[in-house]
Amino acid sequence: MQPRFPKPAYLDVLSLTTGRTYGLVAAEHVADLPRAATDVTRICNEARIYDELFRRRLAGRPYTGMHAAGFLAWAREGWQQGTHFVFFLMTPEERIAGALDIKSSALDGAEIGYWASSAHKGIMTGGVASLRELAARAGYQALYARVRQGNIRSSAVLRRNGFTPAGAVAEGGVSLDVYIRSLEGSAGRSESWSN
Repeated sequence: MQPRFPKPAYLDVLSLTTGRTYGLVAAEHVADLPRAATDVTRICNEARIYDELFRRRLAGRPYTGMHAAGFLAWAREGWQQGTHFVFFLMTPEERIAGALDIKSSALDGAEIGYWASSAHKGIMTGGVASLRELAARAGYQALYARVRQGNIRSSAVLRRNGFTPAGAVAEGGVSLDVYIRSLEGSAGRSESWSN
């Protein structure tokens, strides 16, 4: 069985820090925007994101426009093929502020990932909450995330969204904490959260 996301797959997201409203938008509606690759390249080269996600993978080389174009193509293909589902956090000016993804179509439990620009503080707690809501509507029963040990900000986002620790794993010499969240009974339910 495949996830059945609402059409359009979109929700408003409120920044807990600034009160500004963003949109959580399916990548299939964003990947071709003229500034999408530029936004992704800029954000993925920000020190915190680059160090957490790309420094090891790219052996210290910069994240380039070619990497961004590949990511955007992969994001669009996931929606077309129903294999993975990338969402972007968009400003009212249609600029990318962050990204979240559900890494598979496994309804019994799929991994999520996310990143956001440091220029848009306070958006990821609401972003994950909106992703949870869309995932529940699409038929997912559970979500989980793996966070590098010591990444306090990411762990806090997950805890504020009701994810609970479920052990640790090692991958490529990196220790990762695992967090899980059941979605059963939460489809269509609006929840509030605080920072």
